[in-house]
Amino acid sequence: MSKRYDICGIGNALVDQQYKIPFETLETLGLTHGQMTLATLDEQNTLLDFLADKQFPFISSCGGSATNSLVASSSFGSSCIQLYRVASDNTGYTYRNNLTDFGVESHHLDSHDHDELPTGSCVVLVTPDSQRTMSTYLGISAHMTESFISESIIAQSKIMYLEGYMVTNPDNFKTTLLASQYAKQAQTKRALSLSDPGIVTHFYDAFVQLCEPKMDIIFCNEAEALAFTKTHSLQEAETSLLRYTDTFVITRGEHGAVMYDGSKIHVVPGKPVKAIDTNGAGDIFAGAFLSALLKQNSYYDAAVFANEAASLLVQQFGPRLSKEHYHGLLSFMSDQH
Repeated sequence: MSKRYDICGIGNALVDQQYKIPFETLETLGLTHGQMTLATLDEQNTLLDFLADKQFPFISSCGGSATNSLVASSSFGSSCIQLYRVASDNTGYTYRNNLTDFGVESHHLDSHDHDELPTGSCVVLVTPDSQRTMSTYLGISAHMTESFISESIIAQSKIMYLEGYMVTNPDNFKTTLLASQYAKQAQTKRALSLSDPGIVTHFYDAFVQLCEPKMDIIFCNEAEALAFTKTHSLQEAETSLLRYTDTFVITRGEHGAVMYDGSKIHVVPGKPVKAIDTNGAGDIFAGAFLSALLKQNSYYDAAVFANEAASLLVQQFGPRLSKEHYHGLLSFMSDQH
C-alpha cells in the first residue's frame, strides 16, 4: 500500500529555553556536563528563576529530540507527523503552533486525565566548549498513554521514529513499545535514537526490550553506542550493535560518522568547523539522514548530507537553521548526484 506520511515521530513534547552560560554557573548548579537530568516542577522553576536573575541571553522554541528531527526532515521536504501530548496552556499552544509553522502535522488528543500538569519544558545550558547540558521537566508529556498514538497513522507512515528519552517513565515506555509493535505489523521501518548516554545506562533494559525484534536503524553518538553495547571501543560497539539493529549510524562530532548499511561499514569524514552550540546536532543529523534515505540516497550519501546539516547547525546558537540554510542544503544534496 502507498503510505501517506514519510515519517511519524513519537517523543516528549517540550518547549525549550536555551541559555549561554559560563562553566562556573554549571558547577554552581551541580548538573552533569553534557547530559540530560530529569527535574521536578519546583526544581525547574528554581532553575529558571536563577537564570532570569542572572539575565543570561536565551531563545525559546518547540523542542524535544524527535520534534527537532521531524522539523529538519520537514524542512528538507519530507511529510512528517508527530504523536505527542501537551497541556491546554500557553506553552502547549506555542508548541502546537510552532510545529505547524515548520510544516509538521500533529496527532494530539484533548484528554482530561492529569489535567493539573503543565506542558513539559527543557532548559538547555550551552557552555563555552559548545556542549549542551539539559534539565528536563516532562510535565504532562510523561503521561502519553496509549490513546495518544494512532495505529492507522503509524501504518500510513514509511518510517516510525522513536525517541530514546521516551523510556524514562512507565506510561511513555509502554506507549513507545506499542507504537513500535504497530510499526512492525504495518511494515513501517522503525528508527530509534538512543538520545543520551546517561539515559541509556539507567534504562538499559528498556532499550534492549525496545530492540526486540531488532530495529531497522539505530542512531547514536559514540558515547551512547559504548553505553548501550557495554563495550570499550568503537570497533567492539559496531559489532555488538548488530544484535539490536539491522543498520546503524554512529555520529562522532568533528570526526564524522560511521555507519553500517546492512552489508558494509562506511566512514564519513568530519568537517572541521568552529562549534558554538552542539544542541540539536544529533537530531538534525537523524532528520537529514532519513530525508536523504527517503529520496533513495545511499547510506554514505545520506550521512554526508546529514553531516553537512549538523556542521552548519553547530556554528550557530539554537537547534534550528534558517530557511535559507535549509534551501542551501537541499541544493547541496542535489549537487551530490
